[in-house]
Amino acid sequence: MMRNQEMSKPLPGISEENKPFWDYMKQHEFRVQKCLECSKLFYPPTPMCPHCMSMESEWVKLSGKAKVYSFVIVHQARHPAFAREAPYVVAI
Repeated sequence: MMRNQEMSKPLPGISEENKPFWDYMKQHEFRVQKCLECSKLFYPPTPMCPHCMSMESEWVKLSGKAKVYSFVIVHQARHPAFAREAPYVVAI
């Protein structure tokens, strides 16, 4: 595994709000926040549910199965660090 100093790709900014997300990703677990009031999932991490404005949430593990709503194949990398990966898929 490469250390952060050796990576040539830009790394995400770590904040108090998104640190749990990245800590779970290091454990190979995909987790997002789930509101304890309205039960809706939300991302990106935030202290307040964007659906009902509750301040109560928990981190829940997702199955890894999803439905792709849209995708694009990137042929021209938008950042030099990703040039060797092109073409690559970006999906929602």
